[in-house]
Amino acid sequence: IATNIEMLKDAGSYLAEIFLSVANDVDEFRNYEFRIGDGSDSALNITANEAGESTIAINIEGQPKMYIPFQTFRMLRTRFVGPEKSFLASVFSVIKRYETFKMILIRSGLDYQLSGATLSVLNRDLGVTYELWTDPLSVFGSNTFSGIFPDVDPLFGGLRPFAEKNNPVEEIICREGGSVAVLPSLDSTTASSFMNRILDILEVGQGKGVPLSFVVFLPMKSFNLTASPVSGNLELLDSRLLQSHRGFIRHFETLRAGQHSFLEDSSGQAQACKNDSIMLILQNDSGSSHFRLSEQAILNVVHSLSLSVPVPSSN
Repeated sequence: IATNIEMLKDAGSYLAEIFLSVANDVDEFRNYEFRIGDGSDSALNITANEAGESTIAINIEGQPKMYIPFQTFRMLRTRFVGPEKSFLASVFSVIKRYETFKMILIRSGLDYQLSGATLSVLNRDLGVTYELWTDPLSVFGSNTFSGIFPDVDPLFGGLRPFAEKNNPVEEIICREGGSVAVLPSLDSTTASSFMNRILDILEVGQGKGVPLSFVVFLPMKSFNLTASPVSGNLELLDSRLLQSHRGFIRHFETLRAGQHSFLEDSSGQAQACKNDSIMLILQNDSGSSHFRLSEQAILNVVHSLSLSVPVPSSN
């Protein structure tokens, strides 16, 4: 027991040092912004240079403060829609923001994401071009995405969080239609809120003939359960799913424990799920005609969730 306590103390000290280091970096950078004023790269004395064959260093006042993969840097460059003079400052801000966020959630089971392999299959076989809970560092290809932090995500093309009322992505989908994927934050309150909004959107789209399709992944924690979820548990998210809006359910799939995985965002590693999860495909009539489901497409998605499937580049 004494040994375990010492290990916990060591782990706690290690994490504290990491958090303090990141906090100091962020605080130092904010002080630069406040002192300089316009926040431009030149005013903040931020530069970038190659640091090896596949790494870019971000420097502040001549000192390297961050190393990022060239592929990530290139992807952020492509997605950037903010002021050109502040590109490097924006890259530093968004990466530090999500580094801190991931550290807070590490090993909490609340930071799961869909892998690039799954998003690739969803895009190819189910026409998915929208993601509702992701970030500029994880979004697949050219997908439109609804982010988590509304102050930094829009700099890289992100729309405001789906959890906000009257958010842009909801307005776009209701007007133009589309195929959407979402693995909501793994707490029951957020999952329920997302499901409420999705059903409302499907109802509006049904009346207008707008094609809508949602592929929703729901692990056990989405239901606040201590055992694997079953179809009857859908009412815990929104009672309409098993009553008035049951007709929107086009496919229900149980993803078996130990046979599927999600990407743990804080570590970047696929983690096998110890409990069953649910994959739910919701479509209105127009969406069912426009985004046709097939048995093979479903099998491809399920296979992409297995641990044996390599995660491809999203760009």
